[in-house]
Amino acid sequence: MEKRDITRRQFLKGSAAGAVGFAALRMFGTNAFASGEASGGPGGASGGPSGFSFAQPKNENHLIWQLDDWKTAPDPIPERKITEELETQVLIIGGGYAGNAACLELNEEGYQVIVVENQTETYYELRGGDEGVINSRFCQEFWGAPEVDPIEFYNNWMLNCNNYANPELVMKFAQNGGESLDWHISRCTEQQKQSWQVKFWSHNNEEVRPHVLGEIGGLKFWAPTLHPDQMTVYKLNRAFCEEQGTRYFFDCHAEHLITDDTGAVKGAVIYNNETEEYFRVKADYVVISTGGFGTNESMMQDMLADLYAQMQEQDEMGQMGADRDGSGIAMAVWAGAQHEQCGVPTMDGRQPWLTGNPGLTAAPGHPQGIWLDWQGRRFMNEFWGTLEHRSFPMLLLNRERMYCIYDNNLPETMQYVAPAHGSTDPADNTLTTIRRKMDEAYQNRGQGADISSGEMGGYNMLTYAGDTIEECLSYIPDMDERVKANIVESWKTYNEMAHAGRDDAFGRDPQVLFPLDNGPYYVQVIDKQAGIGNFMVTVGGLWTDGEQRVLGPDWKPIHGLFASGNCTSGRFGRDYFTPMMGVSIGMAVCLGRECGRSIGKQIRGENFYPDELT
Repeated sequence: MEKRDITRRQFLKGSAAGAVGFAALRMFGTNAFASGEASGGPGGASGGPSGFSFAQPKNENHLIWQLDDWKTAPDPIPERKITEELETQVLIIGGGYAGNAACLELNEEGYQVIVVENQTETYYELRGGDEGVINSRFCQEFWGAPEVDPIEFYNNWMLNCNNYANPELVMKFAQNGGESLDWHISRCTEQQKQSWQVKFWSHNNEEVRPHVLGEIGGLKFWAPTLHPDQMTVYKLNRAFCEEQGTRYFFDCHAEHLITDDTGAVKGAVIYNNETEEYFRVKADYVVISTGGFGTNESMMQDMLADLYAQMQEQDEMGQMGADRDGSGIAMAVWAGAQHEQCGVPTMDGRQPWLTGNPGLTAAPGHPQGIWLDWQGRRFMNEFWGTLEHRSFPMLLLNRERMYCIYDNNLPETMQYVAPAHGSTDPADNTLTTIRRKMDEAYQNRGQGADISSGEMGGYNMLTYAGDTIEECLSYIPDMDERVKANIVESWKTYNEMAHAGRDDAFGRDPQVLFPLDNGPYYVQVIDKQAGIGNFMVTVGGLWTDGEQRVLGPDWKPIHGLFASGNCTSGRFGRDYFTPMMGVSIGMAVCLGRECGRSIGKQIRGENFYPDELT
């Protein structure tokens, strides 16, 4: 077959599909647009112009949607349908943070790369903006970030995941995350860098955050987290790669891998969404960096079976319009790869966001009050670890109705927060908003006040304010007197322990054991809390070794096949967690680069496979 380049026009033209709801936009940050045509300011979360969907649209022409069982390898695309053929040293399938970092590293090492991306170039997007790492020289020199012992960071990470994660991958992130961030942004000007924001930090900032917590209940946390303009970073790095000869093919979807008689991966067959034709890319090495499987119901039912089992009547499985179709994971499995069997972590989805808009403001995850179950009884330590760990006990109790109690000191106690996923940076404007929402609730006492911002909708949440707890409860309609008595008793018992400085009931850390005895008081009533099953992305799938070579039969690396990013396992353990905000992107960039380095070592013969041993 004649080998010829496909015209650039074929790959750069395309259209957007679907729509994204306001809730999804708000979950990703204030500035939700960071596409090729509408750059997202200081790197806010990415989305697209009006009418564009975060989620990967379902295309019935893609092989992944034509299967009854996603794990069973389909017949390959017939040779007669393949109209073009290209060759390269490395084929990268998926141009997100991890794939782009691998591409950049390989270009700097002088290797030939092709990148295939399902999104169109016009509406290309990068999801999320916070890039959390330790020991970035830029963050230290410009923002005054502290030097962190990578061993301490590593051990805390492994404690969070109960030693379930891949130790080599976690250590690479601990040791090299800061260097990778500095490398990632190195083509940006100093003026650009200094215009960016950091989270949970007050150095060189007018708003002071003196109470951000570094440790809670034995788990450690770190700040600050940099929020770069990710689209500017991407464009500069991509321009460099194109100068080195990298070819980018947009609006194209990888259908299946090519393997030889030994089972080694030698490329992939690609579908052009615009022309509806297939082409083949022959490569010595293939990187799968296609993201998660949150839009693929069949894969979710298989690999998220435990999550389905924990759902209640009001819950509904689905993702917030940000995930992918799982085809990269499926292609690797068809080629013999090992995949995570059950319990794949998800970003959100496994933890109810109790109080939906905690702190009476727009950002979820704050436990400054006390949390009570349907009986009106306190049932857990509200402030242990990250949101994911903290909320797990709610999976195991009835969530038709729950209660939260705060007092008038909430804006002050909200300053004591871990710099993690689900927490809000306690900037002055945020605390002012909290106070305004509290005043609004108090002015509307006598009836439940809906003082949320609306973006966490899907269940009923009202706040009842009053000068006493008993007054708050008197406004709640149709409330059982036994539950009222339990709430009052739970509140009194908690206050006794808070004043004594010791939580004998659930072991809340003394530094966040705030008494709740300064009225007015606020009781939030949450009916049919429906947070379970609603996640942003899955963060697991394919097992790799420490070099990010995909593991196959007998847990041996499959020749020529690598994977990085959200399609891989071994990073977060059984659930997602964040010892600092933004570790998902920080880790994707770092391990994407490390994946590129591993391929370079493989090309140079510095790594070997088990069957090469004599």
